[in-house]
Amino acid sequence: MDNNLVGSPEEVLEKVEFLHDAGADHLACITFCVGSVAEYFEQLEAFAEQVIAPYRAAHGASASPRGGLSAEGGVGVAGE
Repeated sequence: MDNNLVGSPEEVLEKVEFLHDAGADHLACITFCVGSVAEYFEQLEAFAEQVIAPYRAAHGASASPRGGLSAEGGVGVAGE
């Protein structure tokens, strides 16, 4: 498995699921290569909506992308 969460939202979600199945309960140091702060926040929001929300929904946690870590110790995006 590639160590980076790079790819389409579906590919990244598959990698997050792999990490979950391997026992990981946190992800850290997410970096998006962008040209502006606004673009960074757009990418972060897309990650939250297209990767984290489906992950949380599949694992019985809140599908809200701004809810922090899931109740099960899964991954999430911290609130503002």
